[in-house]
Amino acid sequence: MAEKRRLKIGLALGSGGAKGLAHIGCLKVLEEYGIKPDMITGTSMGAIIGAGYALGYNAKELESVARESFVGSDIYSFDNFHFFHEGLLSRELIEPMYFSMVGNKNFEDCKIPFMALACDLESGQEVHLTKGRLLDAIQASSAIPVVFPPVFIDGRYMVDGAMINPTPVDYLRRHGMDMIIGVHNADPVCRQFISGLVWDKNYRKPDQLKKEKKGKLEQIKMNIKVIFEVLMRVVEITQEANLHAVFIGARPDVVIEPDTTDFSVTNFDKLESVVNSGEEAMRKKIESIFKVIEHKKKDLGI
Repeated sequence: MAEKRRLKIGLALGSGGAKGLAHIGCLKVLEEYGIKPDMITGTSMGAIIGAGYALGYNAKELESVARESFVGSDIYSFDNFHFFHEGLLSRELIEPMYFSMVGNKNFEDCKIPFMALACDLESGQEVHLTKGRLLDAIQASSAIPVVFPPVFIDGRYMVDGAMINPTPVDYLRRHGMDMIIGVHNADPVCRQFISGLVWDKNYRKPDQLKKEKKGKLEQIKMNIKVIFEVLMRVVEITQEANLHAVFIGARPDVVIEPDTTDFSVTNFDKLESVVNSGEEAMRKKIESIFKVIEHKKKDLGI
């Protein structure tokens, strides 16, 4: 007797740095309602969370690992910035955080088929990573140019895939998924955050430093922080532009947009709040998801 045809559900998890931790909240709700993806794709933080989930972590375990890896981390501290490697932050500093998520596992160890998307620095084309070490793949997918060093895989330098495809829905469509759920952070860093940065740099800090008689080192630290935040904002603007060309064009069946307006890409200390934003966004769409499932099954005769 032939096996009954199943509805294949694909899940695409987008980029966003710390804001991408909202994916964990989305996964919590999907688990609660018994919805399990048949394939997962991810870019940047979406690749990191997606890899852990594909390996078999449940959402609660992912949150615990993320808390141990990211919360309290001083990775973006000025003291960790240097100019003697391929990025402001060294691979030796970054790798331990990612190792806690995937260890030495390979793509072949995944319980759910998984793809991490990166960008080929030479050609500018997207690269679909589906074999080899997961650790290398998620580092490549999240290697923000200038900040993180490029990752060398199969003779090519890879950087953050969010530069060209923030939420890889199209891959799922091409690989036979009947229904696709796309999760992306539509909200860039809030204007108040950027305005505060401008005020801090140009008005408050100079007077404060002058009063405290602090030297050039403090000025340098402040300037590098501004450079870093501006760079991250530029990356976000690029991602937002690409969403219209790639994400929307791929026609996901359900779009989940966690409200991360008040968080920056470096707010790992706000993990609980960011996870909650993902949970709230998914709960708002869970009824729509079941309606799409019912409609798809009817169309496919299953």
